[in-house]
Amino acid sequence: MTSVAKKKPRQRARRASVSVSLVAAVWGPVRQVLIFLAAVIVVCGAVHTALKKTHEAFFAPVDAADASPVPFTVRSGSSLGTVSQALEDAGLIHNHTVFKYMADFSTDWNSLLAAKQWVIDTIRKYSNP
Repeated sequence: MTSVAKKKPRQRARRASVSVSLVAAVWGPVRQVLIFLAAVIVVCGAVHTALKKTHEAFFAPVDAADASPVPFTVRSGSSLGTVSQALEDAGLIHNHTVFKYMADFSTDWNSLLAAKQWVIDTIRKYSNP
């Protein structure tokens, strides 16, 4: 009887160590996956925020809620730099440099230089990518 009583604590200790090692074996890889997923979520959130702020600062309409037309005249012979600076000074675009780059890479903006009268609705139409 004494030998049976001595085996039970050893068996309990062995079972406890097996369950602890099983938890450690499972937790290690699960922990790594959770850390990776948390890092991916943080990076995706940072990229999304940066893209949203960039769009709002450079590409979004100045006042999307205001649909009233604003007349703007482009004089014959005006350069793209002059027109873009005048648009920024009038509060019709956010940044004249970004506008110039968009105009250089977009064929639709070539007609801007030859235009006599532009309405803000047209500018908003072409400024939304």
